[in-house]
Amino acid sequence: MPQTPTRPELILALFLAASLLPGCGRGKSAEGTMGPPGNGEPVSIGRGLYRGALNGRQGLLFFAASAAAMTLVYDTARCGLYMAWRGPVPGNASATDSAYVPQGPLYHLQEADTLWHVDAGGETLPLKPMFLGFEQDSLGYLILRYSLDLPGGKTLRVEEHPAYDDHYGDIALRREFTFSGLQPGMTASVRLGGKSFTWKELWSQSADGSLAGTPGEETLTLSEDGVADVKLTFEGSAL
Repeated sequence: MPQTPTRPELILALFLAASLLPGCGRGKSAEGTMGPPGNGEPVSIGRGLYRGALNGRQGLLFFAASAAAMTLVYDTARCGLYMAWRGPVPGNASATDSAYVPQGPLYHLQEADTLWHVDAGGETLPLKPMFLGFEQDSLGYLILRYSLDLPGGKTLRVEEHPAYDDHYGDIALRREFTFSGLQPGMTASVRLGGKSFTWKELWSQSADGSLAGTPGEETLTLSEDGVADVKLTFEGSAL
């Protein structure tokens, strides 16, 4: 489980976060002062962390959840996981104009443009997801922070802790979500399900909230503040 980072680690995280989009949507991008990442190999910004572009999507955060067995690609414009593959982050780009591609077979792909929904009193509220930044603890675990800005100045906050898991043989991805700011009668949900590939996806969920939906559209929903732990196992992927 992620531990509380020390002050030097917090300072480092804030510095590294400047290399990513400070917010989802049309917020001002730090790329304006640092230069765009282009289409080449992602640029290292920390321990197992990279920034770059893929398939025309800019402002991506690449995380080596396992140096050789799992790369996660987070889309900061949509505030969620975009892609996961079996392999490393650095790889094939030999020049700055080389087209970067996944460095191994895909586990998972999320192509939906809208991932987050908030309902209140049976009505779906307009919202604006914002990427607030990230931290890493002393063990290298990643903490992602989002806000869901709602009408009337209301805001929900979400933290996500992704982690590689192979304790039971098959490779798995754990995603722990912490929600805060939910009011009575309000529910918040995030779509997690997407396209699977070589390995069939097996979903499980514990702690608060509920996980439901047809294959490829699995959605996590919480009706009050709390923590939800979702595990996505890729059946048959044991090394």
